Amino acid sequence: MKTLRKFISSLTISLLLGIFAAGLVTSCATRREVQQIVTDSNAAILERQLGTDVDVVATVNGKGKSNALDAASARIDAFIAAHPDQPATVAALRIRQGMLLLTAKEPELAKAAFAQAAINDLHTPRDQTLKEISTNLVWWFRSASTDAFNENDYGPATNALAALLKCQTNLTAITQTDPDAEGIRDYVAETRAWIGLRYTSALPSGQSNSARIAFVDTVTNYVASLGTTTTNRIVCGCRCEQTNLPPVITLDLRRCFRSREVLKYAFEVRRDSFGQNPPNLPDPSASLVQDWK
Repeated sequence: MKTLRKFISSLTISLLLGIFAAGLVTSCATRREVQQIVTDSNAAILERQLGTDVDVVATVNGKGKSNALDAASARIDAFIAAHPDQPATVAALRIRQGMLLLTAKEPELAKAAFAQAAINDLHTPRDQTLKEISTNLVWWFRSASTDAFNENDYGPATNALAALLKCQTNLTAITQTDPDAEGIRDYVAETRAWIGLRYTSALPSGQSNSARIAFVDTVTNYVASLGTTTTNRIVCGCRCEQTNLPPVITLDLRRCFRSREVLKYAFEVRRDSFGQNPPNLPDPSASLVQDWK
C-alpha cells in the first residue's frame, strides 16, 4: 500500500502540472487570470503532496485540510462565476478542479466538478478523457486512499479496467496524428495498471484463476503501452548510453522512471499473491517485473 499511495500522488502531480492552451481564451487579461489559477493550483498540489503544509485548518470531521487547495478551488469558482460566457475555458477549469479535489481527498466535490464540465465544451484529448473516466477516477481515488478493498470494489474495478482500456486504445490511435495525446494515454495506462494490480491482490484465494487472468492481462497490457524504446531504457536504468541522462526530461524518460514503480508493485503482487506458483508472463513482461531499486 505504501508503494501504491506514493505512486498515486506522483501520478496526480504529473497530470496536473500542465498549462491550458492559449486558444481557450481570447483576451490577454483573461489568459493571465487562467494561467495564475493554474500556477496557484499547481503550487497547492505540490505543497500538499510534498508534505510542506504548515497552515492547516480543522474541518468539521476534525481532519486537517490545506488552505492552499481551498484557495485554488475557490479561485476557479470565482473565475467561472465572472466568465459564464466562456464555456470552453469554464469546462477545462472544471476538469482541473475535479482533479485537484481528488488530490484533496474530496471525491464527492470532485464528482460535482466533473459533472459541471460539459463534454461538448471540452476540446483536448486530455480533458475529454478525464471527463469520460471521471466516475472511475472518483471511485479509484476513494479506494486507493484506504487499506480497504473488498468485494464491493470488485464491480467498480472491473468496470474501470474495461473503461480505461477502451480509452487507452482510442488514445493510442489519436497519438498517431496528435503526439500531445501521449501524456494522457500514459496516465490512463498507468492508472489501469494500478487498478488491475490492486484488484489482483484483493481477490480471495478461492478465485486464484481469476487473479491469474487479471494479473497477466494487467501486466502485458501495461508493458505493451510502454513501447520498445521505453522497455529498452528500463533495462539500462532509464539512462541514455548506460550512464548519462539526457539534458531534458522527455516524455519517454518520464515514462521510463514511472514504469519502474508500476513494475516493482507488480513484482510485489506476484510474490505476495501467488507465492511459489506465479502466473507465466510472456517476454518482455516476464523480464521487466522486478524489484527495481
